[in-house]
Amino acid sequence: SSAQTCLFPSREALPSGPRTVVGLARRFGPRDISDAERAERLTAALNRLGPSYVKLGQFLATRPDLVGREAALVLGRLRDEIAPFPEKEARATIARALGKPVDELFVSFSPPVAAASIAQVHKAEIASSEGGRRAVAVKVLQRDLLNQEGLRQRFDREVTMLSRLAHPHIVTLTDSGVLEGGVGYLVMELLEGVSLEERLDEEGALMPDEAIDVCRQVLLGLAEAHDKGILHRDIKPANVFIQPLAEGRHVKILDFGLAKVRKDMASDPGA
Repeated sequence: SSAQTCLFPSREALPSGPRTVVGLARRFGPRDISDAERAERLTAALNRLGPSYVKLGQFLATRPDLVGREAALVLGRLRDEIAPFPEKEARATIARALGKPVDELFVSFSPPVAAASIAQVHKAEIASSEGGRRAVAVKVLQRDLLNQEGLRQRFDREVTMLSRLAHPHIVTLTDSGVLEGGVGYLVMELLEGVSLEERLDEEGALMPDEAIDVCRQVLLGLAEAHDKGILHRDIKPANVFIQPLAEGRHVKILDFGLAKVRKDMASDPGA
């Protein structure tokens, strides 16, 4: 129909990867099913195709000008969740990277607390210089992923961008590395709380004062990134993390895997 044509642009005008994702979004488009069921079906389909399709779908959700409004709405519900690989494998990956057993590197190291198409996350503790313990999140990438050019670029980009940023409203990176065979890891500050996406799903829309506060903190983080010439390019509820405080909340921006340095600042080492 003409309405359908307006909502979904011609697939032939898109490259093969986006064309496949948009085709799936059409298939799981407006139907007599709930948003949650639609998202679950789409997630399962894209996970079967591979992690790069999941990430591509999440990116295309931010580009209704390319894929159409309805396709973007469907893709916006996409969940990036898979079963984790064994904790033993994650421990072996980190031990090979750093040359020591995990128990010598961390005071504690938990089973995976979250897993997605590209990586899984473990809670850990490291000894601090003051003699105490500091909690961190250890992100271990899925095996062989970094041998895929696009995903390796995303990993390298996130490491590069986060290493240039230090701000209260941007997640902090403390260490990273890549092994032969395309296995990588990141050590980041541990955040306790929920993403804005989870908060909206569980409790519905924010109250006006809450929304203003969250947006204010996100804008402070983005302003710092922009001052360094870095454009996030993937701001969405899943990449905004809310840490509850005794009074109010503290907000952090996550995931700089799609970020880009402005051309006029790319050659500035101090940018």
